[in-house]
Amino acid sequence: MTAKNEITKEQVAEAYVWGLGIVAMYRYYGIMGERLGDINRLVHHRVPIEPGQFTGGPNRDGLYSHGWFHLDDEPIVVSLPDFGDRYFVWQMTDMYAHNFHNVGSHLREGPVEQYKAGYAFVMAGPDWDGEVPEGLEVVRCPVNLVNVLYRIAVVGEADYGAGHVLQDKTLTLPLSDWLKGERSSIQRMPDNPIPSYRDVLAFRPGVTGADQRHPMFFSVLADALVASEPYAAWDKEFIENKLSRLGVAPGKAFDFDALSEAVQQTILDGQESAFDEVMAKGDASFGTNINGWLLNPPNHGDWQDDWAFRAYATYTGGMYPTSNNSTYATTYYDREGVRLDGKNTYLLRFEGDNLPPATSFWSVTAYDAGARDLYPNEAQLYNYGTNIPDTRYGEDGSVEIILSHTAPENVGEVNWLPMPEDGAWMILRFYAPKPEVINLEYEIPGFVRIG
Repeated sequence: MTAKNEITKEQVAEAYVWGLGIVAMYRYYGIMGERLGDINRLVHHRVPIEPGQFTGGPNRDGLYSHGWFHLDDEPIVVSLPDFGDRYFVWQMTDMYAHNFHNVGSHLREGPVEQYKAGYAFVMAGPDWDGEVPEGLEVVRCPVNLVNVLYRIAVVGEADYGAGHVLQDKTLTLPLSDWLKGERSSIQRMPDNPIPSYRDVLAFRPGVTGADQRHPMFFSVLADALVASEPYAAWDKEFIENKLSRLGVAPGKAFDFDALSEAVQQTILDGQESAFDEVMAKGDASFGTNINGWLLNPPNHGDWQDDWAFRAYATYTGGMYPTSNNSTYATTYYDREGVRLDGKNTYLLRFEGDNLPPATSFWSVTAYDAGARDLYPNEAQLYNYGTNIPDTRYGEDGSVEIILSHTAPENVGEVNWLPMPEDGAWMILRFYAPKPEVINLEYEIPGFVRIG
């Protein structure tokens, strides 16, 4: 092990980049599990996400449900209702930001379970070796702590009630209760609860590495590694060969106060520089540039040893899906590469024969560029797309979206998205993207300044 006084800023920075995505996931566990009570149960949102509820670019395209399920006591049975042709996805992600499995109705080819009406399955941990009850299939999870994001598409407010019915018909319960004949959702708290998350990450507009100089970061990282034991070869190797050199190990107390002032400074300096580098790299190159948009990299949601993109994506956007679920393009810029500014007016036009290719549906959503949250506005306009009833189409099938801070004169006749004075962050979502999106054959139109 490296002596504490031999720790370098570069070693700290490398470890911080590796651990940032994991600590961000642990933070989501703290928010969702402890604050919202979704441990071993689903918490249902009955209306689409509103401004101020979540950062990281939450979508407005449907109803969210979420839960963190502990599988170390016993497996959890999931029973899904009949969705017909409606889009939904049951997305499973671990503490290492790996979306390892999806169950859904409109998934592309790949290692996924295509939905069956009345489908019921068992979420089982890596070491469970019990008998599989008749009529159930097993989803073998690589870890015993699983985050679930459950999304159900709705088509406007009139469709919320149908979404609520589907939420209520979705059951999660321990396997032992299922075997007793129970057919209702049952929450049983885990025998070994996870320690509370201690807040060591700054989330606010304009945040920089200077705001991330927290003495407890590596101690919280050690807690996260106990909350969900590392299993992937690349993560285990990093812990053994790199993280251990800093004196950081799963469950081991990292006593920052016991270090010399010089070493403390090295650690904080390494965290600051690493965060700034992650954000700069992500903002500039997180995917393929298409007319100012960055289409998600092909490894999104399955980062493996891509520490920098795992850190960037998880910190800024949470639980990224894999591309067989959905994929996104994001931008702060117009098609000329100039940052979107609330002093200007922009046009985004999709030709009728060039609408975003998706097997299910698509949407465009505006966010505050600093907060990465929905921009609160009096008009309560946030997004347009296939499932937004107010989306206006031209006679030729085209869709034009006006982006500006102030309302256009013909506001009642156009697809207007309000944006903050300081600029917007935009997301184009493809739900069950068609191959031409993944293969980079679809040219996404860029924002054009028109005023």
